[in-house]
Amino acid sequence: MSAQSGITASEALLSTYNSLSNSRPLVIRLSDDNTSLVEDETFTSGTGSNSDHFESVSSHLSSSHPHPAYLIIPIDEESSLFASFIPDEAPIREKMLYASTKSTLLTQLGSGNFKKSHVFAWSELPEVSLKNFNKEIASHAADNDSLLTEEERLLNQINSLQSFSIAETNDKYKRQLASMDGTPHSSSTSSLSSAAATSSGTSTTGVSFKIDPDLEVALNSFATPGQLLAFKINLTTETVHLTSSETSVKPSTLISHLTASASTESAPHPQYALFQYSPNRVSFIYSCPSGSKVKERMVYASNKKSLLNHVKSILSANDLTVDKSFEVGDLDELELGEFDEQKEDENASSTRLKFNKPKGPRRR
Repeated sequence: MSAQSGITASEALLSTYNSLSNSRPLVIRLSDDNTSLVEDETFTSGTGSNSDHFESVSSHLSSSHPHPAYLIIPIDEESSLFASFIPDEAPIREKMLYASTKSTLLTQLGSGNFKKSHVFAWSELPEVSLKNFNKEIASHAADNDSLLTEEERLLNQINSLQSFSIAETNDKYKRQLASMDGTPHSSSTSSLSSAAATSSGTSTTGVSFKIDPDLEVALNSFATPGQLLAFKINLTTETVHLTSSETSVKPSTLISHLTASASTESAPHPQYALFQYSPNRVSFIYSCPSGSKVKERMVYASNKKSLLNHVKSILSANDLTVDKSFEVGDLDELELGEFDEQKEDENASSTRLKFNKPKGPRRR
Protein backbone atom coordinates (compact mmCIF):
# COMPACT_ATOMS: atom_id res chain seq x y z
CA MET A 1 0.00 0.00 0.00
CA SER A 2 1.39 3.42 -0.95
CA ALA A 3 1.86 6.08 1.74
CA GLN A 4 -0.62 8.93 1.89
CA SER A 5 0.55 12.55 1.96
CA GLY A 6 -2.17 13.77 4.33
CA ILE A 7 -3.07 16.54 1.87
CA THR A 8 -6.81 16.97 1.27
CA ALA A 9 -9.09 18.95 -1.03
CA SER A 10 -10.11 22.41 0.12
CA GLU A 11 -13.76 23.19 0.84
CA ALA A 12 -13.72 25.69 -2.04
CA LEU A 13 -12.53 22.99 -4.46
CA LEU A 14 -15.20 20.51 -3.36
CA SER A 15 -17.87 23.20 -3.68
CA THR A 16 -16.68 24.06 -7.19
CA TYR A 17 -16.63 20.41 -8.22
CA ASN A 18 -20.15 19.78 -6.92
CA SER A 19 -21.50 22.75 -8.88
CA LEU A 20 -19.88 21.87 -12.22
CA SER A 21 -22.48 19.32 -13.42
CA ASN A 22 -20.07 18.12 -16.12
CA SER A 23 -20.23 21.51 -17.81
CA ARG A 24 -16.50 22.27 -18.07
CA PRO A 25 -13.07 20.79 -17.26
CA LEU A 26 -11.43 21.31 -13.90
CA VAL A 27 -7.68 21.49 -13.30
CA ILE A 28 -6.55 20.83 -9.73
CA ARG A 29 -3.16 21.58 -8.21
CA LEU A 30 -1.44 21.75 -4.85
CA SER A 31 -1.71 25.05 -3.01
CA ASP A 32 1.41 27.21 -2.79
CA ASP A 33 2.15 25.93 0.73
CA ASN A 34 1.48 22.29 -0.28
CA THR A 35 -1.19 21.86 2.42
CA SER A 36 -4.32 21.43 0.32
CA LEU A 37 -5.68 20.85 -3.17
CA VAL A 38 -7.22 23.83 -4.94
CA GLU A 39 -8.65 24.73 -8.32
CA ASP A 40 -6.13 26.12 -10.79
CA GLU A 41 -7.83 29.45 -11.38
CA THR A 42 -5.40 30.38 -14.15
CA PHE A 43 -7.14 27.81 -16.33
CA THR A 44 -10.21 28.96 -18.23
CA SER A 45 -12.39 26.91 -20.53
CA GLY A 46 -15.69 27.42 -22.24
CA THR A 47 -18.48 24.86 -22.48
CA GLY A 48 -17.52 23.54 -25.89
CA SER A 49 -17.27 20.04 -27.34
CA ASN A 50 -15.23 17.17 -25.93
CA SER A 51 -12.47 17.96 -28.38
CA ASP A 52 -12.42 21.60 -27.20
CA HIS A 53 -12.20 20.47 -23.58
CA PHE A 54 -9.17 18.27 -24.23
CA GLU A 55 -7.43 20.90 -26.35
CA SER A 56 -7.87 23.66 -23.76
CA VAL A 57 -6.58 21.43 -20.95
CA SER A 58 -3.63 20.21 -23.01
CA SER A 59 -2.72 23.78 -23.97
CA HIS A 60 -2.84 24.90 -20.33
CA LEU A 61 -0.69 21.97 -19.16
CA SER A 62 1.81 22.74 -21.91
CA SER A 63 2.21 26.30 -20.65
CA SER A 64 3.08 25.07 -17.16
CA HIS A 65 4.99 21.93 -18.14
CA PRO A 66 6.46 19.90 -16.45
CA HIS A 67 4.43 20.63 -13.30
CA PRO A 68 1.84 17.96 -12.35
CA ALA A 69 -1.92 18.40 -12.00
CA TYR A 70 -5.14 16.48 -11.58
CA LEU A 71 -7.68 16.69 -14.38
CA ILE A 72 -11.45 16.29 -14.50
CA ILE A 73 -12.80 16.42 -18.05
CA PRO A 74 -16.50 15.91 -18.88
CA ILE A 75 -17.24 13.18 -21.42
CA ASP A 76 -21.01 13.51 -21.57
CA GLU A 77 -23.85 14.70 -19.36
CA GLU A 78 -23.53 11.65 -17.11
CA SER A 79 -19.81 10.98 -16.82
CA SER A 80 -16.35 12.55 -16.60
CA LEU A 81 -12.81 11.25 -16.63
CA PHE A 82 -10.32 11.70 -13.81
CA ALA A 83 -6.60 11.74 -14.58
CA SER A 84 -3.44 12.37 -12.66
CA PHE A 85 -0.99 14.13 -14.96
CA ILE A 86 2.54 13.65 -13.58
CA PRO A 87 5.28 14.20 -16.20
CA ASP A 88 8.48 12.18 -15.88
CA GLU A 89 10.40 15.47 -15.94
CA ALA A 90 8.53 16.93 -12.95
CA PRO A 91 10.47 17.74 -9.76
CA ILE A 92 10.80 14.62 -7.60
CA ARG A 93 9.06 16.17 -4.57
CA GLU A 94 6.06 17.21 -6.68
CA LYS A 95 5.86 13.75 -8.24
CA MET A 96 5.82 12.14 -4.80
CA LEU A 97 3.18 14.52 -3.39
CA TYR A 98 0.83 14.17 -6.36
CA ALA A 99 1.21 10.38 -6.51
CA SER A 100 0.51 9.97 -2.78
CA THR A 101 -2.50 12.32 -2.79
CA LYS A 102 -4.40 10.88 -5.75
CA SER A 103 -6.43 8.25 -3.85
CA THR A 104 -7.39 10.76 -1.14
CA LEU A 105 -8.68 13.20 -3.75
CA LEU A 106 -10.66 10.49 -5.54
CA THR A 107 -12.25 9.46 -2.24
CA GLN A 108 -13.24 13.05 -1.43
CA LEU A 109 -14.69 13.64 -4.89
CA GLY A 110 -16.53 10.33 -4.71
CA SER A 111 -14.78 7.47 -6.48
CA GLY A 112 -18.19 6.17 -7.52
CA ASN A 113 -18.58 9.29 -9.69
CA PHE A 114 -15.92 7.98 -12.07
CA LYS A 115 -16.13 4.72 -13.98
CA LYS A 116 -13.17 2.43 -13.44
CA SER A 117 -12.36 2.73 -17.14
CA HIS A 118 -12.43 6.54 -16.84
CA VAL A 119 -9.60 6.88 -14.29
CA PHE A 120 -6.16 7.44 -15.83
CA ALA A 121 -2.54 8.10 -14.92
CA TRP A 122 -0.94 10.16 -17.69
CA SER A 123 2.62 11.42 -17.92
CA GLU A 124 2.89 12.85 -21.45
CA LEU A 125 1.06 15.75 -23.09
CA PRO A 126 -0.06 13.76 -26.19
CA GLU A 127 -2.02 11.51 -23.83
CA VAL A 128 -4.28 14.45 -22.94
CA SER A 129 -6.36 14.24 -26.11
CA LEU A 130 -9.76 12.97 -27.16
CA LYS A 131 -8.10 10.59 -29.62
CA ASN A 132 -5.99 8.96 -26.91
CA PHE A 133 -8.96 8.78 -24.54
CA ASN A 134 -11.04 6.89 -27.12
CA LYS A 135 -8.08 4.61 -27.84
CA GLU A 136 -7.60 3.74 -24.16
CA ILE A 137 -11.32 3.12 -23.65
CA ALA A 138 -11.37 0.72 -26.62
CA SER A 139 -8.23 -1.02 -25.36
CA HIS A 140 -9.72 -1.39 -21.87
CA ALA A 141 -12.88 -2.98 -23.27
CA ALA A 142 -10.87 -5.37 -25.45
CA ASP A 143 -8.63 -6.39 -22.55
CA ASN A 144 -11.60 -7.09 -20.31
CA ASP A 145 -13.25 -9.25 -22.97
CA SER A 146 -10.05 -11.19 -23.63
CA LEU A 147 -9.73 -12.02 -19.93
CA LEU A 148 -13.20 -13.57 -19.82
CA THR A 149 -13.68 -17.28 -20.34
CA GLU A 150 -16.25 -18.47 -22.84
CA GLU A 151 -18.55 -19.34 -19.92
CA GLU A 152 -18.25 -15.80 -18.50
CA ARG A 153 -19.03 -14.22 -21.87
CA LEU A 154 -22.12 -16.41 -22.17
CA LEU A 155 -23.14 -15.53 -18.62
CA ASN A 156 -22.87 -11.83 -19.47
CA GLN A 157 -25.14 -12.39 -22.47
CA ILE A 158 -27.65 -14.26 -20.31
CA ASN A 159 -27.59 -11.55 -17.64
CA SER A 160 -28.23 -8.91 -20.29
CA LEU A 161 -31.16 -10.94 -21.59
CA GLN A 162 -32.58 -11.33 -18.08
CA SER A 163 -32.13 -7.61 -17.37
CA PHE A 164 -34.14 -6.84 -20.49
CA SER A 165 -36.87 -9.25 -19.37
CA ILE A 166 -36.99 -7.71 -15.89
CA ALA A 167 -37.10 -4.20 -17.31
CA GLU A 168 -39.96 -5.23 -19.59
CA THR A 169 -41.85 -6.68 -16.61
CA ASN A 170 -41.33 -3.53 -14.54
CA ASP A 171 -42.46 -1.35 -17.43
CA LYS A 172 -45.72 -3.31 -17.79
CA TYR A 173 -46.26 -3.18 -14.03
CA LYS A 174 -45.78 0.60 -13.97
CA ARG A 175 -48.26 1.01 -16.82
CA GLN A 176 -50.80 -0.99 -14.83
CA LEU A 177 -50.26 1.11 -11.71
CA ALA A 178 -50.61 4.31 -13.71
CA SER A 179 -53.96 3.13 -15.08
CA MET A 180 -55.48 2.12 -11.73
CA ASP A 181 -58.06 4.85 -11.87
CA GLY A 182 -61.18 2.76 -12.26
CA THR A 183 -60.69 2.18 -15.98
CA PRO A 184 -61.49 -1.44 -16.89
CA HIS A 185 -58.53 -3.52 -18.04
CA SER A 186 -58.55 -6.03 -20.83
CA SER A 187 -57.85 -9.63 -19.86
CA SER A 188 -54.49 -9.54 -21.62
CA THR A 189 -53.13 -6.95 -19.20
CA SER A 190 -54.91 -7.85 -16.00
CA SER A 191 -51.88 -9.37 -14.27
CA LEU A 192 -48.13 -9.68 -14.46
CA SER A 193 -48.39 -13.30 -15.57
CA SER A 194 -50.51 -12.50 -18.62
CA ALA A 195 -49.20 -13.34 -22.08
CA ALA A 196 -49.27 -11.55 -25.37
CA ALA A 197 -49.83 -13.74 -28.42
CA THR A 198 -47.59 -13.32 -31.42
CA SER A 199 -47.36 -15.02 -34.77
CA SER A 200 -44.49 -17.23 -33.62
CA GLY A 201 -45.71 -18.07 -30.13
CA THR A 202 -46.48 -16.52 -26.79
CA SER A 203 -44.17 -14.00 -25.17
CA THR A 204 -44.62 -14.38 -21.44
CA THR A 205 -43.87 -11.76 -18.85
CA GLY A 206 -40.81 -12.76 -16.81
CA VAL A 207 -39.75 -15.51 -19.24
CA SER A 208 -36.88 -14.69 -21.58
CA PHE A 209 -38.17 -16.96 -24.35
CA LYS A 210 -41.48 -17.30 -26.17
CA ILE A 211 -43.77 -20.15 -25.17
CA ASP A 212 -44.72 -22.35 -28.13
CA PRO A 213 -48.54 -22.48 -28.68
CA ASP A 214 -48.57 -26.30 -28.46
CA LEU A 215 -46.91 -26.15 -25.05
CA GLU A 216 -49.31 -23.45 -23.87
CA VAL A 217 -52.28 -25.63 -24.87
CA ALA A 218 -50.76 -28.68 -23.17
CA LEU A 219 -50.22 -26.72 -19.94
CA ASN A 220 -53.80 -25.49 -19.92
CA SER A 221 -55.14 -29.03 -20.43
CA PHE A 222 -52.78 -30.67 -17.96
CA ALA A 223 -55.39 -32.22 -15.66
CA THR A 224 -54.96 -36.00 -15.56
CA PRO A 225 -52.99 -37.97 -12.95
CA GLY A 226 -50.14 -39.82 -14.62
CA GLN A 227 -49.75 -37.15 -17.30
CA LEU A 228 -46.20 -36.20 -18.28
CA LEU A 229 -45.06 -33.18 -20.30
CA ALA A 230 -41.46 -32.70 -21.45
CA PHE A 231 -40.27 -29.44 -22.97
CA LYS A 232 -37.03 -27.80 -24.08
CA ILE A 233 -35.59 -24.43 -25.06
CA ASN A 234 -34.81 -23.97 -28.74
CA LEU A 235 -31.92 -21.48 -28.74
CA THR A 236 -32.19 -20.92 -32.48
CA THR A 237 -35.84 -19.84 -32.49
CA GLU A 238 -35.72 -18.60 -28.87
CA THR A 239 -38.83 -20.56 -27.89
CA VAL A 240 -39.76 -23.08 -25.21
CA HIS A 241 -41.40 -25.94 -27.11
CA LEU A 242 -43.17 -29.19 -26.22
CA THR A 243 -41.17 -32.35 -26.97
CA SER A 244 -43.53 -35.02 -25.65
CA SER A 245 -46.90 -35.44 -23.95
CA GLU A 246 -47.85 -38.79 -22.41
CA THR A 247 -50.57 -40.15 -20.16
CA SER A 248 -50.87 -43.04 -17.70
CA VAL A 249 -47.22 -42.74 -16.75
CA LYS A 250 -46.30 -44.48 -13.49
CA PRO A 251 -43.47 -43.33 -11.21
CA SER A 252 -41.66 -46.63 -11.86
CA THR A 253 -41.48 -45.86 -15.60
CA LEU A 254 -40.90 -42.11 -15.32
CA ILE A 255 -37.16 -42.23 -15.98
CA SER A 256 -37.55 -44.37 -19.10
CA HIS A 257 -40.19 -42.00 -20.50
CA LEU A 258 -38.01 -38.93 -19.84
CA THR A 259 -34.96 -40.69 -21.29
CA ALA A 260 -36.91 -41.48 -24.46
CA SER A 261 -37.98 -37.86 -24.75
CA ALA A 262 -34.42 -36.61 -24.28
CA SER A 263 -32.91 -39.11 -26.73
CA THR A 264 -34.66 -37.63 -29.77
CA GLU A 265 -31.38 -35.80 -30.47
CA SER A 266 -27.90 -37.29 -30.75
CA ALA A 267 -26.11 -35.08 -28.21
CA PRO A 268 -27.31 -34.81 -24.58
CA HIS A 269 -29.43 -31.75 -23.79
CA PRO A 270 -31.09 -30.38 -20.66
CA GLN A 271 -34.88 -30.53 -20.44
CA TYR A 272 -37.78 -29.54 -18.22
CA ALA A 273 -40.70 -31.82 -17.35
CA LEU A 274 -44.00 -31.78 -15.47
CA PHE A 275 -45.36 -34.97 -13.92
CA GLN A 276 -48.75 -35.22 -12.20
CA TYR A 277 -47.81 -38.00 -9.82
CA SER A 278 -51.11 -37.94 -7.90
CA PRO A 279 -54.43 -36.07 -8.22
CA ASN A 280 -53.84 -32.30 -8.20
CA ARG A 281 -50.18 -32.74 -7.24
CA VAL A 282 -47.47 -31.95 -9.77
CA SER A 283 -43.69 -32.18 -9.76
CA PHE A 284 -41.38 -29.98 -11.84
CA ILE A 285 -38.23 -31.72 -13.03
CA TYR A 286 -35.15 -30.03 -14.48
CA SER A 287 -32.46 -32.40 -15.75
CA CYS A 288 -29.08 -31.38 -17.11
CA PRO A 289 -27.17 -34.51 -18.18
CA SER A 290 -23.39 -34.73 -18.32
CA GLY A 291 -22.11 -33.73 -21.74
CA SER A 292 -24.59 -30.87 -22.16
CA LYS A 293 -23.16 -27.74 -23.74
CA VAL A 294 -22.07 -24.97 -21.37
CA LYS A 295 -24.31 -22.40 -23.03
CA GLU A 296 -27.36 -24.64 -22.68
CA ARG A 297 -26.56 -25.31 -19.01
CA MET A 298 -26.48 -21.58 -18.30
CA VAL A 299 -29.60 -20.76 -20.30
CA TYR A 300 -31.67 -23.51 -18.70
CA ALA A 301 -30.48 -22.73 -15.17
CA SER A 302 -31.06 -18.99 -15.50
CA ASN A 303 -34.58 -19.41 -16.93
CA LYS A 304 -35.77 -22.16 -14.59
CA LYS A 305 -37.26 -19.89 -11.92
CA SER A 306 -39.21 -17.60 -14.26
CA LEU A 307 -40.50 -20.54 -16.31
CA LEU A 308 -41.57 -22.42 -13.17
CA ASN A 309 -43.47 -19.34 -11.95
CA HIS A 310 -45.26 -19.14 -15.29
CA VAL A 311 -46.17 -22.83 -15.14
CA LYS A 312 -47.48 -22.47 -11.59
CA SER A 313 -49.69 -19.55 -12.59
CA ILE A 314 -51.31 -21.64 -15.35
CA LEU A 315 -51.75 -24.81 -13.32
CA SER A 316 -53.18 -23.00 -10.30
CA ALA A 317 -56.14 -21.99 -12.47
CA ASN A 318 -56.92 -25.71 -12.76
CA ASP A 319 -56.50 -26.30 -9.01
CA LEU A 320 -53.15 -28.00 -9.54
CA THR A 321 -50.23 -27.43 -7.20
CA VAL A 322 -46.55 -27.80 -8.05
CA ASP A 323 -45.42 -29.10 -4.67
CA LYS A 324 -42.16 -30.75 -5.72
CA SER A 325 -39.26 -29.37 -7.73
CA PHE A 326 -36.28 -31.52 -8.67
CA GLU A 327 -32.96 -30.57 -10.23
CA VAL A 328 -30.78 -33.49 -11.32
CA GLY A 329 -27.86 -34.15 -13.62
CA ASP A 330 -28.43 -37.47 -15.34
CA LEU A 331 -32.00 -38.77 -15.15
CA ASP A 332 -31.01 -41.88 -13.19
CA GLU A 333 -30.28 -39.55 -10.25
CA LEU A 334 -34.02 -38.96 -9.86
CA GLU A 335 -35.38 -40.48 -6.64
CA LEU A 336 -38.57 -42.29 -7.67
CA GLY A 337 -39.50 -42.88 -4.05
CA GLU A 338 -40.42 -39.19 -3.85
CA PHE A 339 -43.50 -39.95 -5.96
CA ASP A 340 -44.81 -42.71 -3.68
CA GLU A 341 -48.31 -41.66 -2.55
CA GLN A 342 -48.21 -44.05 0.41
CA LYS A 343 -44.97 -42.49 1.57
CA GLU A 344 -46.49 -39.04 1.27
CA ASP A 345 -49.46 -40.11 3.39
CA GLU A 346 -47.17 -41.69 6.00
CA ASN A 347 -45.04 -38.56 6.17
CA ALA A 348 -48.12 -36.41 6.60
CA SER A 349 -49.45 -38.76 9.29
CA SER A 350 -46.17 -38.87 11.17
CA THR A 351 -46.02 -35.10 11.03
CA ARG A 352 -49.50 -34.78 12.51
CA LEU A 353 -48.80 -37.31 15.33
CA LYS A 354 -45.43 -35.94 16.31
CA PHE A 355 -45.16 -34.56 19.84
CA ASN A 356 -42.36 -32.60 21.40
CA LYS A 357 -40.60 -34.47 24.20
CA PRO A 358 -41.13 -32.70 27.54
CA LYS A 359 -38.06 -31.00 28.86
CA GLY A 360 -36.60 -32.41 32.06
CA PRO A 361 -36.15 -30.39 35.25
CA ARG A 362 -33.29 -27.95 35.38
CA ARG A 363 -30.16 -29.05 37.14
CA ARG A 364 -29.40 -27.18 40.34
